[in-house]
Amino acid sequence: MSNLPDTQLESWRSIQQGLGLLVGRVFAELCKHPEGLTLFELRDILGWEQSTISGRLNDLRDLGLAFPVGGIRVNPRSNRSQQVWVARAVQKIEVV
Repeated sequence: MSNLPDTQLESWRSIQQGLGLLVGRVFAELCKHPEGLTLFELRDILGWEQSTISGRLNDLRDLGLAFPVGGIRVNPRSNRSQQVWVARAVQKIEVV
């Protein structure tokens, strides 16, 4: 994660212990890609089932740590479109 901007790296360190392993992995990938990622792109990167990733994106959205930006990208293999998700820049979150 050393290629993350300082603010995102600090944010990641402050919340990583409070997130489940799968949620944390999805969040880490979103942080590495400030341009955002689609479900298909995350599936290719992580090698997980779509349902596993979509559930973790929803978890991150519910935590206020990621959101769909409204952009759409088309998967060239399936010709299906998907929303683009990005990590929310957070200053610091206390985990209790």
